[in-house]
Amino acid sequence: MQKFYKGLWDVIDKKPNIKFINSIVKSILEHDNDVEVITDEGSFKGPKVINSIEFNKHYLTQEKYPVLQQHFIGWFIKTQKNEFDDEVATFMDFEIPQNGTTAFMYVLPSSKTEALIEYTLFSEKLLTKDAYEKAILAYLKDKGIENYTIEETERGTIPMTSYKFQEYNTKNVINIGTAGGWTKASTGYTFRNTTKKTKQLLTFLKKEQNLSKFTKPSKFWFYDLFFLDVLAQHNEEGPNLFSSLFKKTKIQTIFKFLDEESSLTEDLKIIKSVPSMRFAKAVLKRIIYGF
Repeated sequence: MQKFYKGLWDVIDKKPNIKFINSIVKSILEHDNDVEVITDEGSFKGPKVINSIEFNKHYLTQEKYPVLQQHFIGWFIKTQKNEFDDEVATFMDFEIPQNGTTAFMYVLPSSKTEALIEYTLFSEKLLTKDAYEKAILAYLKDKGIENYTIEETERGTIPMTSYKFQEYNTKNVINIGTAGGWTKASTGYTFRNTTKKTKQLLTFLKKEQNLSKFTKPSKFWFYDLFFLDVLAQHNEEGPNLFSSLFKKTKIQTIFKFLDEESSLTEDLKIIKSVPSMRFAKAVLKRIIYGF
């Protein structure tokens, strides 16, 4: 991760038109002719503002759209002997105690002796730090990995919801990242979506000035909404839901679907692979009570 961030800063530092200011942003105020960013070190004005801070937390208290959290702790470990196949990543290992939630392990090797081991859950409530770490320790022990050092750790939580964040965009202020609804609701993935939407935003800004027109709902918003409706009501069935996708569908099709690049024909293959009754009820409920 440090190499990744260093690579980004090497590029940013060479751009004379970019100035990085490390201060706390308190609020964003829109005026008739500009936008003002209020910080603890003064105010800054500009014609447009691109914001990634979650100022509005209404999505956490509303009840129309379910909100799960993707929460995790990961260890970057280095082993004394070759323990990993550095050409194979473990995407979702559900063969761990679920405890009534959707829980799994990621194993992302960077060499035969180095890997990220990450314990991840999709649920409403977070765990104590000790609970995540005990799960990682048990997983490593089960895999026979004993002699290792922890080189780096990471911890985070990502909201998974189809809440309409884009409705808070205005003519001169656009919210991006999680604050803008750029996190894929059904998986919590943000990086890939943000990479694509950033390119789309650059193209948009060259042709359009009204930032509120940037984001439009797609078919994938509806898919994610139905999936989350089911997962929120039947969280303990998460492993079966995800496993059914991989058992009945080609992995290439699944990744296209997760990247929101699949065709309608491919979407139908995905839809047919999941428990139909659960999703039929979710669709019917949305038709009755609204989207």
